[in-house]
Amino acid sequence: MVKENPRYAYLSVDGIDNCICAIEDLVRQKQHPPEQPLGKCFIEMSACAGSCLGGPVMSASMPLASMPIQNVQYAGHLPGTTIRPAPVRDYITVSRYAGEKDFETFSYSAEELDKKFASLSPRRIHLGTAAVEEVLRKLGKTRPEHELNCGSCGYNTCREKAQAVLEGKATLTMCLPYLKERAESFSDNIITNTPNGIIVLNETMEVQQINAAACRIFNINPKDILGDQVIRVLDPAPFIETCREEKNIYNRRVYLADYQKYIDQTIIYDKNYHIIIGIMRDVTGEEARKTAKEEFNRRTIEITDRVIEKQMRAVQEIASLLGETTAETKVALTKFKEILSNE
Repeated sequence: MVKENPRYAYLSVDGIDNCICAIEDLVRQKQHPPEQPLGKCFIEMSACAGSCLGGPVMSASMPLASMPIQNVQYAGHLPGTTIRPAPVRDYITVSRYAGEKDFETFSYSAEELDKKFASLSPRRIHLGTAAVEEVLRKLGKTRPEHELNCGSCGYNTCREKAQAVLEGKATLTMCLPYLKERAESFSDNIITNTPNGIIVLNETMEVQQINAAACRIFNINPKDILGDQVIRVLDPAPFIETCREEKNIYNRRVYLADYQKYIDQTIIYDKNYHIIIGIMRDVTGEEARKTAKEEFNRRTIEITDRVIEKQMRAVQEIASLLGETTAETKVALTKFKEILSNE
């Protein structure tokens, strides 16, 4: 923009950060005027670094070698492609397109260009230290060392984040350490309290984690097995099979002779995290009841067979006695008939 007006200073600022700094500088000048006023100035602000030379269309319409931004993936280019800036070529290209003559402009009165804007900045509400402490307590930050001030939530300090929660501009779940601790606590609570034994191995069959239920099955202490090979407590063959074939095993009943226990074994291979998870349900009591029931049924069948056999023998003996008696009676009656006939 070319204007010959000595009352104005003309300058251009490019890049979002530079634009923000320029606006903040003007605000400071207005709030605390310097001894030597800056006077009137015309500032052209461009969000794109390099203004038009760094605009998004440049990467789409210009050759790869002239793209002004480095290490950015564009459509049609491989990830990680290094794009070299070409400021000279870019400037010449834009200059040729714009031409030598200025574009036509329109004159506006000061009244037309004047507009008042209401401040959109929210009012800060200070509810006191107690309210902030309560929010921090909900985030699990009960001691000063818990306030990491990591900035992952977008605020510089944990207390600023707590103040933002009170103002309704943030939520508790925006705290990454809080979410991480909550997720770990939730998963640890499940693993600790589940009645099923859980054992976690790496791909070299070393025990990485074991819960209390699994320790009760093997009658061991966690520190006795962590970091050691699973072969110390379990047959590694199913775990190796699952890892090699990437095929999970579900509810396979196994007898652990060393512990005299039956378990339903489920083995899952997590390829993303390179771990093998073994879930064991102790079914020794169930198997004992099943065996006892089978033994009861077997004994009942044996008793039934013996009763039937005795009954059949008794029937046969009775039939034999009846048969002999009937035969004797027949002989006697026949003789008596003959005697009566002869008379």
